[in-house]
This record gives sequence, C-alpha cells and structure tokens, in this order.
Amino acid sequence: MRDPRSRAHVLGLRDLFFYDLATRRVAYTRGYRQTQTNLAATIGLGRTLSRGLLDLMSWKLWEDDRNRGLDQSAVRQLFSRFPSLDSVALAVLGRDAGVIAVDLKSADLTHGGTNIWSFNAILDSVRTSGRLSNFTLEDPYDILAEFMPYLEALPARILSDKGAIV
Repeated sequence: MRDPRSRAHVLGLRDLFFYDLATRRVAYTRGYRQTQTNLAATIGLGRTLSRGLLDLMSWKLWEDDRNRGLDQSAVRQLFSRFPSLDSVALAVLGRDAGVIAVDLKSADLTHGGTNIWSFNAILDSVRTSGRLSNFTLEDPYDILAEFMPYLEALPARILSDKGAIV
C-alpha cells in the first residue's frame, strides 16, 4: 500500500520561528490554535502546493487587491474550488521533524526592510486575536544546538567561488 503522504498536493508546516534581526530575539509558535483541517493548519511560510493544483487554480491563490492575510485567503480560495482537498493535505510540526522555518523581521534596521507584520506586532497578535498558539521567547544559540544534529547529518556540500552549490 502506498504511503498517503506520497500523494499530498499540499504540504506545510504547523509551527514557525520568528527572528528579529535588530534585537536578536527569537519567538516560536506551534501554529494556529484551532484548526479542523490540515490545509488550514499550515502556516503560509513553507506551504507547498503541487503543480497540478496550481495549474487548476490558474496560479491564482489570493483574492484580488490583497496585501495582508494571504495565508487565509489562499486557504479560502482552495477550499472554495476543492472542498475535499484536505484528504490530500499534510501538516507537519516542523520542530518534531527536524525542520526549521524562520520568518526574519527587519523593519527596525537602518538599512531598510519591509514587513507586513513587525516582530512586536506578531507577539501582540497572540493577545489580541488568539489565533496563534502562545509564543515562547528562545535563545538563538539553543535553537542552533537543537538543530545542529540535523545539519551535521546533511551530505557535505562544496560551494564554488560564486556561492553556487556544486
């Protein structure tokens, strides 16, 4: 019997780290508090869709004229076209699987950077909306130590002088 994950048309992470470049603070969330579907549980960062699904959507995932709330807009668009899509969607808790996704926040740096949500706005959103699980502030060095075994297990890569992986 085939592993059902081998036919996933949507694959995504439930959890996410946020890193504020200006203050070097790190926050971690286990994702959305209440989700009844795998598709809705995936955080936009790192959500992948199959080419077949994108083709069926004409590569249009968001409602027109939207520059915020893209994650949930995409979920609404997908479910409106494919109500049973969740049967081929997989949401993974990255931290348990050795996968780390980091949203870099740079708005407070003098050399620029634009964020839809600042680091502090993300932290405040837990109190105001309650949609995301509580954040834990973590030490960046502890996170690096936690994921180092996964990094060391990767095959050796040699970078060319232009920075390309060869």
